[in-house]
Amino acid sequence: MNAHVNPKMNADNIKRLVRSEIDLANQLQELLQKENDVLSHRSYNELPSITETKMLLVEQLERQAGERSQYVKAFGVKDEQALNDFMDDSDQELSACWSELKYELDMCKRINRINELVVSRSLKATQRVLNIIRGGAAEQDLYGKQGNKLKARAVGSYLSV
Repeated sequence: MNAHVNPKMNADNIKRLVRSEIDLANQLQELLQKENDVLSHRSYNELPSITETKMLLVEQLERQAGERSQYVKAFGVKDEQALNDFMDDSDQELSACWSELKYELDMCKRINRINELVVSRSLKATQRVLNIIRGGAAEQDLYGKQGNKLKARAVGSYLSV
């Protein structure tokens, strides 16, 4: 982006891109919530299409963030702190849009983290069941007299420490 470009035009383009990013972030948030529902109800057959759509939305967000970055560089913005300062010091509409975008992206990160935890717990439970089915012993945490943690293996209905 060239510094000779009309600043008003750049600001309008930045607003347009940020609004578009907000729309994409909202779509991603809805999709992540749907993913959470699918994971919680173990309707795994829907995951491939959700994952594909999620990847497309993330790619679009990254592409638009790159475009926005090119526009703000025309104003001398070089790093994240300068970007936040620039957006906060911009006109009220752009500043509000920027705050909304940061909030929506933060919500996406939170929901995605919850989904990661659901997947992790499900995987651990599945691994425990497979271990038991294969005849292995399930490990359980027990505590000794001094409150220290002991590992115990459940073998049939007996515990061995």
